[in-house]
Amino acid sequence: MKIRHCLFAVVLLFAFTGGAVLAAPSAAADAPRKLRVGIYDSRAISIAYASSKYNPVAEKMKELKAAEAAHDTTRVAELKAWGESLQQKLHWQGFGRYPVDDLLACIQPELPRIAREADVDVIAATVEFAAPGVEVVDITNRLVEPYHPPERAKKWIADLKHVPRVPFETLDKMKADE
Repeated sequence: MKIRHCLFAVVLLFAFTGGAVLAAPSAAADAPRKLRVGIYDSRAISIAYASSKYNPVAEKMKELKAAEAAHDTTRVAELKAWGESLQQKLHWQGFGRYPVDDLLACIQPELPRIAREADVDVIAATVEFAAPGVEVVDITNRLVEPYHPPERAKKWIADLKHVPRVPFETLDKMKADE
C-alpha cells in the first residue's frame, strides 16, 4: 500500500510539473553559446610563410639566374624589382600589422578544419572590441601549422608575444634589405 501511495505521488508530481522535475534542462543548456572568435598574430603567419613551400622566392631565384645567364637584362630587372617588392611587403607583414590575407590564401582550404578544431565561429586578425557574449581565442599556432615552419621559425613565432609591433611609419622608411 505504501508503495502505491508513493508511486501515485510521483505520478501526480510528474503530471503537475509537466515532467519538469525529471526533464528540466540544465542551466548550461539554457545559456546561449558564446560566439567564439579566433584571432591570430599576423606576424606569425608571415614568418611561417617565409620558409614555407608556398613562398615563390626559390623559383624566382632560379628564374633570375637563368635570366642573368641569358643576359636578359629586362627580365633580370623585373625579377629584382619583384623580389624587392615582396621583401618590403614581408617586412611590413612580419614586423607590423600589415594584412596577411594573401598569405592565408595559401592555406584557405585548411581554414574550416582549423576553425572546427579550435571550436571558433570566426577567424580574424584582431578584435578591437568584444561584447560580453563573445569569447576571443588566440589560434595563431593552429594557423601556423599548415606552413610547416622549421624549428627556428617556431621559436621566432613564440617570441613574438614579447616583441611589440613596429609602427608602419618606421616600416615604410625601411629599405627592403634591412
